[in-house]
Amino acid sequence: MLLGVASAGNSRCGFFLASSRRQTPFTRRSISAGEVRKKQTGAMEEERTATAPPTVEGESPTEGESAKVVELAKEGEVAKENDLILDYKVLTAGLTPTPDNLLYLDGYLDAYIEMNKFLGVLGAIFNMVTNEVKSKVSILREHRQSAEGEHYETVSSLLRYEQSQAHGGVPGDRGGRPSGARTLLRLHRALEFVMEFLGLLLRPKEGFFGGQVSRVYGATLGRHHNSLIKATTSTALFTMSSHATIMQKMMKGKTVMSDSVRLNMEQAIAAIRAAYDYTQSLYQQYGYLDLP
Repeated sequence: MLLGVASAGNSRCGFFLASSRRQTPFTRRSISAGEVRKKQTGAMEEERTATAPPTVEGESPTEGESAKVVELAKEGEVAKENDLILDYKVLTAGLTPTPDNLLYLDGYLDAYIEMNKFLGVLGAIFNMVTNEVKSKVSILREHRQSAEGEHYETVSSLLRYEQSQAHGGVPGDRGGRPSGARTLLRLHRALEFVMEFLGLLLRPKEGFFGGQVSRVYGATLGRHHNSLIKATTSTALFTMSSHATIMQKMMKGKTVMSDSVRLNMEQAIAAIRAAYDYTQSLYQQYGYLDLP
């Protein structure tokens, strides 16, 4: 659904990570307007009726909210650092460029698998996405383990090597595997969506959460999708779970966010942003931001 960038005939193509030039159906059957309205109504009802939304220590809740926090705290519902499904240490180590301005591919891929845990709690709509992430990560790890693996040690060495081997300036498939540059580009584009989504979870706006997520998609990953994929995905995102439900899954069932959990999430977002900005700059230098 999000990624798909394989060579013609390669079975490891996807949809969410697809190039805008691909016309891949979103599901095996079309979704009727009635089904969409039903799912949207159900999601909005969940949003309205969700109880005990995540509360951040240090904010200024109402008197009633303060009482609820105290009550939940007594019941052990406050999420501690080890309750967050994302290991921010893995994300920080893998996505932060080194002092000598290098971003190592192995760490990047380890961090992406860690982020896949987040995508996995978002509901059935993201099941295809998590599988595509695994597929893209697998392709890049095959490059690392190949006879040419030394050229795929860092993001910069990957781009430099594939440019040197390219025909007509466009990286092509290598050793029966899709181009590393094009595969990484799809992960890179999805990274912006994940980064903004996590930020929205920390600071939700007023209104229906599914609509907020849909707008985040349109402003990030949706820019790289054709009109069919964009319209279908935007509509489907309206049916996702409420903010409170997702946060509860993120915190392994806990319902109150502690300062330490918020700090960990902010550090994870900062690491994702660092990797995104670094990779975006490199792809821009090579003229590869629009690889098909």
